[in-house]
Parts: sequence; structure tokens; C-alpha cells
Amino acid sequence: MEGSSPAKWIVENYAGSNRVKIRINGPGCQMEISPTNFSIPDTSNYQYDLDMTFAGPINRDRNIVFRFVKGDQWYGMKLMHSTNIQFVKILPPAADNLGVAYFSKGFTENKTYHFTIKTVENLIQLYIDNELIYQVQDQEPTLKEGTIALQASLGTLGETITYFDNIVVTDLSQPKINLLPIPFFSQLDPQWANTTYDSADKWSKVGYQGIKDYGCALTSAAMILSYRGFPTNPESLNTYLKENGGYSDYGFLNWPALSKFTKLSKDGGTASPSAIPVDFEYSTYSKDSLIADLEASQPGIIRVVTNAHDTTTTNDDDTHFVVYKGWDKDNNIFLSDPLSVTDDNPNLEEKYAGKGYSKIGHFVNTKDPSYIWMYLNDKNGQITVEKDGVAVGQKELELISTGASESGILPSWLYTIQRPEKGTYTITLSSSENKIVPLEMYLFDNQAKEKSMKPKIVVGPSNSRTISLTFDPANVDATNIKANSTFATLRTTLRYILSSNKALKRYVPAYIQLVDYAEKMSTRYAWITKESLQTLEWQMNSLKKFRVISGENYQLVHDEIDRIMVDYQDAKPCWYHPFFPHHKPCQHR
Repeated sequence: MEGSSPAKWIVENYAGSNRVKIRINGPGCQMEISPTNFSIPDTSNYQYDLDMTFAGPINRDRNIVFRFVKGDQWYGMKLMHSTNIQFVKILPPAADNLGVAYFSKGFTENKTYHFTIKTVENLIQLYIDNELIYQVQDQEPTLKEGTIALQASLGTLGETITYFDNIVVTDLSQPKINLLPIPFFSQLDPQWANTTYDSADKWSKVGYQGIKDYGCALTSAAMILSYRGFPTNPESLNTYLKENGGYSDYGFLNWPALSKFTKLSKDGGTASPSAIPVDFEYSTYSKDSLIADLEASQPGIIRVVTNAHDTTTTNDDDTHFVVYKGWDKDNNIFLSDPLSVTDDNPNLEEKYAGKGYSKIGHFVNTKDPSYIWMYLNDKNGQITVEKDGVAVGQKELELISTGASESGILPSWLYTIQRPEKGTYTITLSSSENKIVPLEMYLFDNQAKEKSMKPKIVVGPSNSRTISLTFDPANVDATNIKANSTFATLRTTLRYILSSNKALKRYVPAYIQLVDYAEKMSTRYAWITKESLQTLEWQMNSLKKFRVISGENYQLVHDEIDRIMVDYQDAKPCWYHPFFPHHKPCQHR
């Protein structure tokens, strides 16, 4: 009672803020107030915080209920006098006394105290003003549901007045992790750890040639494909990629080749009945994109830039690939890491703290896996691509290690154009020094059919080169390329391959003079240009036969001459002399 009226819970301004107040001055009684639309998320792991202010004498009952179902099912604490706090568990058929805490500082009238009741795996702890006062382990049977409540009671003495404020309940249970059921593979698995990765025996040091050394992308891909209904493992996928244009000359994984794998698996009956062929997409890293993929049950692959040669493999190449497969309510991302021996679901930002996440590999069902996928194997080189005068595609530096030392790292520029339009693309290449720049081109049409082309040309700081690529996304077999060749590019190529040979270096001026003469005659005496180029071709072929120059170097000159000769192949001998003006000048073509 409050006087002659029933006691009520009210909101009243006290010390400048609105608080919940209860005043009881009638005969002995007990009363509670609890929310009707709130339940404690996990009664084994939660925290209940509130402020209490004791108005009036201290030697009165004050109460906290930290788990409540109804009047005969609750957990609470009764503050008795100024120092004693009794823990109570009311659970029919009996009431248990969980112990008495002693607050040595003692409570003071009209002072506000902050109470924290923390329950962790049924260990109940009481903190007053952030100081641990008491703890007790709850035993079965326990109250496994409920809400919170405010409670007040009065015995036979006077009245009790209490104010409550800042009530907060915190869920202390471990964040729920949503994990997709990704089959796990480790690149360190003894079944395939020492299997030769791609053709690493040709470009990597002995002892650093296995899937354990280079197979993070491969192993990540095997996990994703298996999840999508295309059963495989790192060893069998490695074999497939070696035989189907799935690797570059230096072991980079050509991701669009996986689209072809899923199509062939489906057509060949090795995929699960519900599996749908997928297309690969490369995009810039975005956590929002990861979460969207995972919510759609579409895991993918993250390209981690490790920077400092610090992954657990001995031949870190600054790049690592992992599978993203889970997330929690705080948007933490969880992984399947091919460098782990077991599937321990590491947190991305904890395991690779401070690292960069540069790319995301998505696997989607666009039904158009067409791609132009190119590597320029020259870190100091440059590559740009235009279509109709507009730059297209994306460029990124790729690194792969050939052993344990930094000097063994092979850099390549990766240039990609996803779902390219039909037409002609102009590829411009340059380098900071005169050198042969090998360009690897892997072309995929919208049926995932692949065609590889690997033109080699000499470029330099003052000798940029262009290659015309005619691409048809409906028929990759119709694709062709043509490098631009001029008398200037022929001279650069000759200087490059002949100057590196001590025996031929002194003859460079003579060969250059022959090219100069062929160019000079081209405007009036095309047939002389033709014969001059044929003479140069014969001389280069002779040098090759006598092994003075390599077959590769001969091919470079041959290709340059061949492309220039297109303009002169129909030229025929003719004569012209100024004393016979009735003769017509020789035509260029």
C-alpha cells in the first residue's frame, strides 16, 4: 500500500532525470513490474545493468529480479540493511537460498549505485559500481526462460522508497556464425601437398614446386566448385587445368577456365543433378558485396595481399587466396583457409589483420562466361587496351614466387575484360627497356570455349607497339590478332637480337642499312623493297641454320618481315628512266 491506496510504479523526476519509482508504506507486501514484450535472449549468458537510488532509511528491503517468469518463478536479490545482499531462487516446489553477499562499503541514503548481474554459463556474478562483490554457480534445475523485472517489498518496518534508472540487458552469448557448408580442402594435405603444381618444375626451384607451395587459389577453387555441385579436389582440378588452358606460362590460375570446367562437368554427367554451370567474375573487394553473396548462399574467393612475406608458406609471393563462407551479426567474415590443416573457420580481419583485400572472385549464373584474360610478363612493361578509342578493362600486378627468396618472384600485369563486346580491340605495349615482351592471351567465348594466343614482339621506351585483337564473344575460333609492324619496328627488333651476339654485333649497321634501303625504295620501287626484305629473310634463316641466332630470335624477325611484306607481296619488277618519259613510274602496289 501507499498510504490508504494501492502502491503504484510511476515515473518521477528525481535529481534532474526521470526515473521509475516505487513507494510502499503499508503492511508487509511484495510487488513486481516486468516488460510484456521482452525475453532474455540466452538465460545462460546475459548481463543485466541498472541504477538504484535508495531514498529514505537504508534498513529497508530493496529488490532486484534478474530472471522472471511469474510470481512463483524468479531469480532475485534482496538488499537487507546496509551491507547484506541475499540471493534467492524461487522455482517450485522449493525456494533456494543461493547465498549472501557482503557489501563492505555499505549503502548510503539518497546515493545512486550501479548494479551489474552477469550470468556466464550459469555462473552468476554481482558487481556494484563495477566491483565484483559475489559470485555463485547456479545448479539444475534452472530457469531457462524469462524476462527481467523490478521488484519492491516491505516487511514490518516503516516505508521503502526506491528509484530505478538506466536499465540495460546485454546478450553475452557467442555471436551466431552463419556458415555455409563448404567442403574443406587443405593445400598442405599429404594426399597432394607434393604433387607438382601446374608446370612448376619448369619455372620454380627444386623443393618449391608442389600444391603446398602454390596451390592456395587452386585449393580455394576446388572448395567452391565442390560446394556448387561439381565434385573435385586440388589434385584432380590441377590435372584438368594443366590440360585445358587453366594456367599461364608461370602458374597463374586463369579463373575463367573454371567456367569451362563446370560446363563440361554438367554436360559429362559428373556434376550433381541440381548443379548449374557458373561464370567467374572478378571485382574490387567490398565487405557489403561479401555479405550479399553469403546471404544468397554464394560463397566466393578473396585475394589477400599479404605484403611482407609472412604467410606460413616458405615462398610467400605477397598474394594469398581464401574462401569466404560465413558471417555473423557484427558482419565479421569467416573463412576456409587452404593454408589451414583443419577447417577452423578463422575470422578474416583477425587472421589477416593489417593486410589488403584487393579482389573478390564471384561464381554466378550469368550464362555468359566470355572473357579476355591477358598477362604481360614484364613488371616494367605497360599495357593498355582501347575499343573505339575508349579505354576498357582492368589492370593489376600479379606476383608468383619461384622459390624461397624475393629475387625469385615473377611479376606479371594481369589485364582482364569481362563479357567483352564484339569488335576490334587495340592493345598497346611498352617497356622501360628494349626487350622481348611475351604477351599471353586467354580468350573465352560465351560458351566457355577457350583459345590461347601468345604473340612475342620487341618493345622499348621509344618503341611502343600495338596489337589489333578482333574478338567475337559468340565464336572464339573466329578471333585473330595482328601486331603492327613497320620498318622502324623491324630495325628495333634487329638491333635487339643482333646486338646481344658478340659475333654479329659489328654487322648490325649493315643489316640496318638494308632495311633503310628497303624503306627508301618502298614509295616508288616496291619490287626492290620486296626483294630486299626477302634477302634479309634469307640471311636470318641462314644464321638460324648455323645456330648463330636462336629459333626464337629468327621467328621474331621473320614475323616482322612477314607482316610488312603484306603490302609488297604483289609487287613486280618494272623499269623507269627519266630519258623515257613515256614509261609510267613503278607503282607502290
